[in-house]
Amino acid sequence: IGALIYDKRNNGLWIGSNDGMFFYDFDQRKLILPFERCLDARGCIGTLIDSRGQLWMGSQTGLRIIDLTKRNKKGYPFLCNNLMYKLDKPESKVVDKITSFCQSRDGSVWIGSNSYGIYRATADADGELQFKAYTTEDGLANNSVKGIAEGQHGNIWITTNNGLYSLSPDGQVVNRYAESDGLLTNQFNYSSGYRDKQGNIYFGC
Repeated sequence: IGALIYDKRNNGLWIGSNDGMFFYDFDQRKLILPFERCLDARGCIGTLIDSRGQLWMGSQTGLRIIDLTKRNKKGYPFLCNNLMYKLDKPESKVVDKITSFCQSRDGSVWIGSNSYGIYRATADADGELQFKAYTTEDGLANNSVKGIAEGQHGNIWITTNNGLYSLSPDGQVVNRYAESDGLLTNQFNYSSGYRDKQGNIYFGC
């Protein structure tokens, strides 16, 4: 099991595993297959329920976005948008491994990739998601993003295989921290970022 998150809207637990996504319905006390091809989500890790009621789940086979505000009466109970390929260039057919999420105060969802940096997802006027990637070309020393958290002043903090970074809200690298600055290591664990109510940020390594 790589990801767990409680869905209060549907009173259930979303479960991401190495062999698919599942939903445990507390009302029915039953484990169900929630959407079509849910078993294709392999190596799940990292999850988020955003302010619009959308569930985001990362995996070795891309990104799944499930609309928690609607349930089908027939067939599978949920609808899923399956984004398997590189989010900003799906025509490349490059399968992306998604590792972590954070929704910032402006409503953007920041998405960590194991190989292609960090994406910022925003919705256009029609509600369609647009993805912008930030990589080593934008100042990161490593494109393997592990964890993400938003700081008190709006900066986005991310961990990688080569240090800790602070990004401005527009994706520009502000600071990089490494072992020479006091970190125990430059390598961090997947989906291990957390900010407490006092504004302190924790990252697991």
